[in-house]
Amino acid sequence: MAKTWFTGVIASIEAWAEGSPERVQLLMLLIWVAFGVIALMIIAIIAVFMLPAATWSL
Repeated sequence: MAKTWFTGVIASIEAWAEGSPERVQLLMLLIWVAFGVIALMIIAIIAVFMLPAATWSL
């Protein structure tokens, strides 16, 4: 069920982006922004886990 829904969402995004070159550029920009946000989240999580134990005790 989830695979079918995901495939439908991807197909509708592709159909929307095929409308014009500007939409393709916007989609690519949004994909790169999403990658950047994911990378920043991973870095933040690693940074929190790398804090010394003294910072956790209040």
